[in-house]
Amino acid sequence: MVDVLPGLATANGPNAMIPIFMTILGVSLFAVGSAYRIPRVVDMDQKVFFAINDKLRPLASFFQIIWLFGRTPLTLATLFIIVLFNFSLDGAIPTVVFFFIAAIESLIKRTYHRERPFISNQKIPMLQPHLPTDASFPSGDSLRIWFLVLTLPFWIPLPGWAPVLLILIAFTVSIGRIVMGVHYPTDVLAGAGMGIIASAITYLLHYSLFSS
Repeated sequence: MVDVLPGLATANGPNAMIPIFMTILGVSLFAVGSAYRIPRVVDMDQKVFFAINDKLRPLASFFQIIWLFGRTPLTLATLFIIVLFNFSLDGAIPTVVFFFIAAIESLIKRTYHRERPFISNQKIPMLQPHLPTDASFPSGDSLRIWFLVLTLPFWIPLPGWAPVLLILIAFTVSIGRIVMGVHYPTDVLAGAGMGIIASAITYLLHYSLFSS
C-alpha cells in the first residue's frame, strides 16, 4: 500500500489541505443526504423539494438544456480531454477514480431503491427529456458534474474566472434535478458529496504518487 502522507508532505501547505477539506465537505454532504429515512429529515426534504420545484418549474426548459452538463457522455468526453492534456499515468487518475465512484453509485442505487419524486407522487410532473429508470438516491448527475468542475481546473489550465463559472454550472445542474421532478434535495446532496469525495481522491492520488 502506498503511504499517502509523504506525498502530501511534498506539496505546499494550501495544496496539501485541498483533499482534506474536500473529503470533509463531501462526507458531510453525503451524510446529510443519507439521512433521508429519518422522519424529521423526510419532512424537511419534502418541503424543500416543493419550494424549489414549484417556484422554478417555469424555467424547466432552461434546466433541461443545462442538464446535459451532468450526463455521462459529456463526463467521458471531458475525461478523454484530460488524458490528452496529461498523456501519462498521472493523467489517467481522474478516469480511474470516476469509474470507481460510478460503480459505488450504482451499487447504492441498487441497494436502497429509493423511488423518484414523480413516481412517489403522480402530481409531480417529470420534466426531464428522457425518462429515468434507475433509483433516485443518490443523484448521478450531481455526482458527475461536481466531480468534473472540481477536477477539471486542476488538470487543464483554465482562465481565473473559469472555476467560478464551473461551480455555478454545477449548482444549476443540481437544482435542475429537483425542478424536473427526478430527485429530492437529499439525493442531490448525496450525489454532490460523492462527486466532491471523488475529486478529493484524484488530488490525493496525484500528491501521493506523483509529487516530488
